[in-house]
Amino acid sequence: MVTHYYDSSDPERIEKAETLHELVGIAVDVLRRMPPQICTVVGPFTSGTRTLEENGERIRQMIAWLKKKHVPTFNYLPLRKRAVMILLGGRDGGSLSHDEERELQGKLFDGLYAPILRSGLIRELRLMPGSDASVNARRMRQYAQAGSIALRLIPEEAVPNTQGVFYG
Repeated sequence: MVTHYYDSSDPERIEKAETLHELVGIAVDVLRRMPPQICTVVGPFTSGTRTLEENGERIRQMIAWLKKKHVPTFNYLPLRKRAVMILLGGRDGGSLSHDEERELQGKLFDGLYAPILRSGLIRELRLMPGSDASVNARRMRQYAQAGSIALRLIPEEAVPNTQGVFYG
């Protein structure tokens, strides 16, 4: 799958990556191809009242909508998927205990999200509704507040549903 700003070689590079460090390198390559004032969508992925699949689809739909509005939006989802597989030795993370999930989220933040934010290339975090329930969204928000990354809350009525139609 090639997504906006990823080039045709990136999916293979992601699939072959064996470390989070390699994934961060791919992310920085993608970010450097993007126009300035890059944002990324942050939200609950594994927390809240929706399933992982529902949360992922809501984030994907929001990224697609921002793309249509010509907002340079970094899509970290392909990297996140591979990072989970690397951290879990090939498993997808669908049936983790609460403690295992918490440990995985900490490793994702420390090894993937924080280094991407430290690159200085992302200028804004767009926070999905319910992001306050997400451990990593809260960490990213704290990181942004301590630095020069702007925060913008996305209201529920601005989130497209899974068919691309806006709620509300």
